[in-house]
Amino acid sequence: MSMQFEQPMDEETEKRVKQMFAGNIAVIDEQNVLLEKLTEIQQKEMSKLAKTAKQPVTVNIHDQGDIVKMSDGTEYQVTKQGWQKV
Repeated sequence: MSMQFEQPMDEETEKRVKQMFAGNIAVIDEQNVLLEKLTEIQQKEMSKLAKTAKQPVTVNIHDQGDIVKMSDGTEYQVTKQGWQKV
């Protein structure tokens, strides 16, 4: 599972993300968050996160083999073991 922000997260947004998904973040950069496990996300909490970020937040559920490109161009692929750097 991943989340993408249109613009880089500010400190407050990054702090909120880390609180919401403590212990479940595989990789985080300025615009992307890769989560280790599929997590139940409440719409209310995501609305609060979008308001904190002052921008839309996209949440994606990935299948094994899917690849996500991070802000710096680094790619990660979903494997049975979790997110692996390509």
